Amino acid sequence: MTDGVDLRSGGRVAVDTVTLRTAAGDFDRIAAELSDVQRLAGSARDILYGVAGTEDAAASAGDVFRRTLGAFGSARSFALRLRAVAAIYELSELDAQRAAAGNDPAALRALEAARRSLEDDVAAYAALDPRGAGELDAWRGGGFWAADLVWQAGAAWGADPFGMGLFAGVGSAAITAGFWGALDLSGAGRIGRGDRLTGQVKPVRLGVVATDAKAVAPASLAAATARVPHGGAGRVRVETYTMSDGSRQFAVYVSGTVSQSISGGVDPFDNESNLQLYHGEPSASYEAVLEALRASGAEPGDTVHAFGHSQGGMIASYLAIDGEFEVSTIVTAGSPVEADVGPSTLSVQLRHGDDLISALAGGGHDDAVGAPGSFIAERIADPAPGPHDLELPAHGLGEYVTTAERVDASSDPRVEGIRDVLAELAQAESVSSTLYSAVRVSASSADEG
Repeated sequence: MTDGVDLRSGGRVAVDTVTLRTAAGDFDRIAAELSDVQRLAGSARDILYGVAGTEDAAASAGDVFRRTLGAFGSARSFALRLRAVAAIYELSELDAQRAAAGNDPAALRALEAARRSLEDDVAAYAALDPRGAGELDAWRGGGFWAADLVWQAGAAWGADPFGMGLFAGVGSAAITAGFWGALDLSGAGRIGRGDRLTGQVKPVRLGVVATDAKAVAPASLAAATARVPHGGAGRVRVETYTMSDGSRQFAVYVSGTVSQSISGGVDPFDNESNLQLYHGEPSASYEAVLEALRASGAEPGDTVHAFGHSQGGMIASYLAIDGEFEVSTIVTAGSPVEADVGPSTLSVQLRHGDDLISALAGGGHDDAVGAPGSFIAERIADPAPGPHDLELPAHGLGEYVTTAERVDASSDPRVEGIRDVLAELAQAESVSSTLYSAVRVSASSADEG
């Protein structure tokens, strides 16, 4: 743990369900003790209300009664929730055991009985707290990793966080949240090594926003993350590094979603591209990145270091999987996917546990991805729930730059991998950069142009 940031090598986190159930028992005992205090306070209140001159004492006893009632409910809810969480993970283990059991009738009956018992644990929590039903449904759909986000929405809005009236006057981030929330969480957030974007290429036209013939390499992970375009006309930044041996390397920085359009508007970095990429189809935004690299002189097989925020993280992920370029480094911030990039690509993932978009990666692959030195850095960016959560504060690029700053300050040896990459780029003989804009064009316009 580094300044609130948890660094891990990746893979789904193993959960000690025995510890969870032990903690649930502790909360049961607390709830029982609170129940006793509540009964005593209630009795004292009732007795004192009948005695003249004891109004203040009766009021105090009544206050204790109300407070202990609330604390009792919280303790009981925590106990049930811990058991439900343990059950959800144990249900996943049962799936593996069922596959191993084959057609053994006795083993299958025992597993089914165990499943019913575990689902009873989750149902007990669901009966007490509406969140429980959502968590069971999320487990069945593979999306349990976003359960804390459902809780945060509930804390801000009550039992109906997605009521239509709530969206009146809310900003574009809420529209994005609703869009992503409608997507299927059944594994689309995990990109395998053999996965490729399939479908018709979406034509785009690039424009040059700015150039710098005397650029320098980013000195830190935070500096690199901050170079991802955000605001203004730029969508893709490409840096060309000419090394001392005459070879060239490229760094590409890819914007997140800019437009909320779902119908193919002018800006390719929109929700239509989000939907296409998330379901394994080419997008105009992906084509814009390929065209920007080619326009900057990158050729098939050239070394590329890819950095992306949100949608840009999806693009960087497919860029690393596709194979046209030798993507030796991928850094994503708040990406809704995790790519199994293989052992020759350093993978750095910046994630926030309270970022709805990042949660769409579904907890990632079962095993760690990437070359040695790859890691996931995660923190809670905005722990206090409230109405502002509809603007997705934990998903903002600025928050991810802050996370990167904390990673830079870490003494964890895994951070040396990305430091070595940046140090190598800093040795380049020359560095130039180009910031590109991008617009969608029709197929006929592309042919004419």
